[in-house]
Amino acid sequence: MRNIVEQLPGQRVSFLVCSDAQLKPTDFSDLQVRCGSGHIVEDLYGLAETDLVVGPPSTYSGWAAF
Repeated sequence: MRNIVEQLPGQRVSFLVCSDAQLKPTDFSDLQVRCGSGHIVEDLYGLAETDLVVGPPSTYSGWAAF
């Protein structure tokens, strides 16, 4: 995530992190992070609204990027 921020100098970058793990924004110290709700459909639609999807090669992230 820090590498992505470094590759976009001068731009405001924030992340939507969706996972079935229990995460808190404080887990990502100096990054602008919001955590998804944890509901599979809500997270999928949230990711679909982002400008860039970064994740594993899966149908879930693929659908969100589509």
